[in-house]
Amino acid sequence: MSATITNMPAFSGPAALNMLWQKAVPKLKAHELQWLIQGIPDQIESENESLAFMLTCISHELSVDDPIDLFRNQHDLPGLLFSLCRHLENTNVMLKIASDASYLFRKANEGDKS
Repeated sequence: MSATITNMPAFSGPAALNMLWQKAVPKLKAHELQWLIQGIPDQIESENESLAFMLTCISHELSVDDPIDLFRNQHDLPGLLFSLCRHLENTNVMLKIASDASYLFRKANEGDKS
């Protein structure tokens, strides 16, 4: 492994998004910031609605007297929970990017008014 790669944090979706965001920030135009400001919350809302529906269905199925065999082996439930954790971590990074984009957009517009 090269020295450059070994100095990077462990790879994860949030780490990759953060790195790409930091590299992109200086190059983003106002319309691109607006795209992020508007698009990220809409995307997260849609994903979270789907996730909530899926979790509700799983919960209802597990609560009945004779549930179907949702988790066929010992790795299914932990796999689902780890996947949910990754989803929440990615969602948090996306929300931070939207917040940062909003701050940068406002800051740029305040500079234009001066």
